[in-house]
Amino acid sequence: MKNRSRNRFYNVLSIMLLLIGGGLIAYKPIMDYWVTPKHLDTLYQTSLGAEGIKQNMEKLHVQYEQVKVEAFDFSEVESLGFLDEKATIQTENVIGGIYIPSVDINLPILYGATNENLKAASATMKPEQAMGEGNYAIAAHNSRNPDILFGSLKYVKADDEMYITNKDKVYKYKMVHRQVVMPERVDVIDDVEDKTLLTLVTCYSADGSDRLIVTGELTEVIDYSEVESSIYEAFEPL
Repeated sequence: MKNRSRNRFYNVLSIMLLLIGGGLIAYKPIMDYWVTPKHLDTLYQTSLGAEGIKQNMEKLHVQYEQVKVEAFDFSEVESLGFLDEKATIQTENVIGGIYIPSVDINLPILYGATNENLKAASATMKPEQAMGEGNYAIAAHNSRNPDILFGSLKYVKADDEMYITNKDKVYKYKMVHRQVVMPERVDVIDDVEDKTLLTLVTCYSADGSDRLIVTGELTEVIDYSEVESSIYEAFEPL
């Protein structure tokens, strides 16, 4: 009788351990491919419009000048172990959006590459940059799920179209160059004389030891109200 009870206990314990182990193994995929994507989708419905984005930009520039917020210190950015289902977006940080149709990247652009901003969307890398001028630099985390953040950036090809907007104008770029560099190569986001660029930055290797740099050249500036319907619809939730 005792042996039978002991065997039953061990069988139940074995099943429980198998279930716990399976749950731990499945946790990250469930978060990365189901829970967090649904959460992020709700964050991207900011509905600010052109005037709201303009007001955000004006306030953020004043804030940066007054308190010198640590929003552009890349050394403080932490690697993203897995997607954060509690990520948030402060609507006052939203200054635009980025859309790359060929790889289905469609994200808000937030002011300042802080850890909180980068958990949820893409973020600017220089405090005084303006859309359609100089080298407009945006960073976002890579992701195991290619449908999230810059997880699919590695699939962008030469001549692919890339769009950014402040919901007043849409700036259209053509992808012209990609490279993998060490994190110290911050010169890749510097302005280049006689060129109007968009530079996108994300981790390349899984351990975050290097960076993928994708660069586009400006080809067209379009009034937001006159952009083609597919681009308009992609940006409309902002």
